[in-house]
Amino acid sequence: MRHSTKLLAAALLGFAALSTTSAKAELVIDITQQGSNVVATGFGTLDTTDLTAGGNNPGPLTFVEGNLAAINIGSGASTAFSSVSGPASFGSGNFFSASSSSGSFFGISGSDGLLLVPQGYTSGSFLSGTDTFDSTTIAGLGLTPGSYTYTWGTGPDADSLVVNIGSVSPVPEATTWAMMLLGFAGVGFMAYRKRKGAMIAV
Repeated sequence: MRHSTKLLAAALLGFAALSTTSAKAELVIDITQQGSNVVATGFGTLDTTDLTAGGNNPGPLTFVEGNLAAINIGSGASTAFSSVSGPASFGSGNFFSASSSSGSFFGISGSDGLLLVPQGYTSGSFLSGTDTFDSTTIAGLGLTPGSYTYTWGTGPDADSLVVNIGSVSPVPEATTWAMMLLGFAGVGFMAYRKRKGAMIAV
């Protein structure tokens, strides 16, 4: 009984540790085909603590440009931060302006190593926004399906932005793995109890 209790306790501690590790939310931009349009939807938070501000932009365009790994979402004035690492392109497409945009402004320019956020943005604040490209396709925009990750910062201030283009199979998050491990531990514990009960009955 003591052994099984220790196993269950260890599983719970592991779950708590993994949950803490995955507590920082990255910002994700999903670019998908929706009917005859392409829609880019972004949501999440950004830790800008370790980034260097590169100046303000009074009125950024909302667009996608695959050959520069660049996409801007939303509307409003922005601030650019440098020192971002990641792929320099996510396709061969040139500049395509969004037909419509809404929500917070944010973006990435992988070829320049730049991250754009709303002017006056407070590190860790939630962002969400959408761009719609009417009457086109992902291929028509010159975008290559896949997942593209941009990273910056170190230690507790490390963060990332992920651009998912098309249908991308998600990698289980740490909390998902933890729940699976906890489930396995629970099954093992019940099997142990059942076996021990059978031995006592005999």
